[in-house]
Amino acid sequence: MTAALNWFFSENAEGIVLEDDLVPDPTFFVFCGELLTRFRGDARIWGIGGDNSFRVEPEGDGSYGFTRYALIWGWASWSDRWAHYDARLESWSRDSVSWLHGGEKRYFSKVLNQILREGRPDSWAFPLSSTVLMGGGLWVFPKKNLVRNIGFSEDATHTKNPSSNRANVLVSPITTMRHPLSISADPRIDKKIFKKVYEASLAKRAFVKARLLARFALKTPIAAFRDR
Repeated sequence: MTAALNWFFSENAEGIVLEDDLVPDPTFFVFCGELLTRFRGDARIWGIGGDNSFRVEPEGDGSYGFTRYALIWGWASWSDRWAHYDARLESWSRDSVSWLHGGEKRYFSKVLNQILREGRPDSWAFPLSSTVLMGGGLWVFPKKNLVRNIGFSEDATHTKNPSSNRANVLVSPITTMRHPLSISADPRIDKKIFKKVYEASLAKRAFVKARLLARFALKTPIAAFRDR
């Protein structure tokens, strides 16, 4: 996927990225198109997301808000932002990240350090999240969910829990665009997003893994567990 994104942004100054398990509302494309134009020259904005399956609304009357987290279930960006993509997590390795709050530091230290040590999870999304976070970038997220993820199953690579609160969340159109008065991430909103997107997904992955191990144990002959 990283190679595909490198090629895509080498051929296009800006664009929209959708994976095959995502079903967008038609207004998602209008939303991305308008904001790609609006923030084209604003280096503070690193991406535009269509996902609000976590059901956190930004403050105020705007049709969207800003977060420090890269939300990639349907997103758009520019080639000059993608050029900063830190696939090797070099900025993470250099920084002590003392400025992260406790939950963030525990979560990202666990995941990103495991990628550095073991090369897993094999995901381009975590380095992108690190790139935006470490670079102080902002990411747009919509007030209404614009993209439905239909890819949750135990056979999926990452979204393994079909009973997740973020699975198959219905979309709602954004018919009137209202721009927020300020461009900044609200720490209170970020904490809500962190708990629902990152902390919750980590706990659910652990639950699904335990359930799969339990099923394997039930299907495995008892003799296989005896000392030989």
